[in-house]
Amino acid sequence: MLGIGFSPALRRQRPTLVSVPPLYLAANLTRAAYAVDAISAEGNSRRESRAPFFLGGELTEIWLVYANWHLPLGNCAEVPTGNPVMLAAALELEGVTVEAPNASRAAPRRMEDGETFLAGPFRASDFGLDRFRPVADPLGPAAHFARTSMWADVGQKLPRSGQYLSEAPASRGHYSLAATHVHLTGPLAGANNGVAPSHIAVIGRPTPAAAANWRATLVIGDSVCEGQADASPYPAVARGGGYVARAHWNNGGRHLPLAQLGRHGGKLAHYRAGGAARRSMAAFATHALLAFGANDLFVLADANLASRQAALKAAWLADLDAEIAALRGAGIRHIRVAHVGPRTTSSDQWATSVNQSPQANWQADFVASVNAEIVSRVLNGKANAIDAAFDVNAHWGEGGGNAKWLVNGAANHPTGDGTHPNSALMASAGAGLAAAVAG
Repeated sequence: MLGIGFSPALRRQRPTLVSVPPLYLAANLTRAAYAVDAISAEGNSRRESRAPFFLGGELTEIWLVYANWHLPLGNCAEVPTGNPVMLAAALELEGVTVEAPNASRAAPRRMEDGETFLAGPFRASDFGLDRFRPVADPLGPAAHFARTSMWADVGQKLPRSGQYLSEAPASRGHYSLAATHVHLTGPLAGANNGVAPSHIAVIGRPTPAAAANWRATLVIGDSVCEGQADASPYPAVARGGGYVARAHWNNGGRHLPLAQLGRHGGKLAHYRAGGAARRSMAAFATHALLAFGANDLFVLADANLASRQAALKAAWLADLDAEIAALRGAGIRHIRVAHVGPRTTSSDQWATSVNQSPQANWQADFVASVNAEIVSRVLNGKANAIDAAFDVNAHWGEGGGNAKWLVNGAANHPTGDGTHPNSALMASAGAGLAAAVAG
């Protein structure tokens, strides 16, 4: 059972005339499901790193969210790490460190296996400030940025270094959810059955003036959404690329707060069944973007193709509608769903259109019908209504469709594997989404 360590007092309260501003996702944490720390040796081990994050506006206090669970590639459900830890969290601002009152190095807090934990509050007054301010130049030196720290004693052996958590013990890896400073100490013993805890989000309380215009987005999707093949032009602190990251990073001079908690291989059904902790982040968001489908819509092309397609579409749309209802129930006021893009093979490295063919058991016309169902939910006045759809194929599909990749004659221009768009197409989609989310 996953333990969600949220104090009831932290759950986002509806603003009233006399209430203080609520807590929201407060920083731009993009490509959050990529590994940033791994233990490369067994036995006694120690690994430290540090990375900043950029704030979405003026805040009076900050909370750090840690997860003692991971997302195995097979089903992308939240699985306990196998390591209860003693955790102490800290926040650094321009070289000044403040430790969380209830998670100090002197008295670390036990983080149970499978738990999600909010560490804080870290108040601006702790640093002699009246408020935390975002950077003036998002792509320049950070005048006011924050860095998270985490220190943990881990009671079991950590896995060998690797980006993904695989089933093969020799390559079992650490799959972190965000940039963090991790200090792990031994002795570490036992089988290859544990991973380190990770930092998944930053929560903050905006100033009253900032709260009136605050927007914070929870993003759940797959590797296409998180930008697997995108070589982002942004600093390493942006944690990579992808069209969603590009749209929220430096949008009109402002970093729109974001928690991107997707996963390679993710399917909507997996998330519905095993995404409770990630879904709980909706309590601190105003917007949500769902971007599934690239792994969901394969159908065996046999004599029963039509019935298989009908059953899969019905199940997928039922999961989508259930997630829409869950997000609305959590207080999300704006839901956007992305279209599903192409999946093709190519005999000339995607240099031309004519040499592209659908991947095995991928039917473009069936995917197009699912995309049409997404569009049908936009402001339809029903319980499954969404506020917007985002047509990725307008930016990377031939003729704006989902059957083939948009080519320019250069090998690997649109994609290098037929599934994940490369940087040029990600940039185009990012610009389109940036304009859509700017309002």
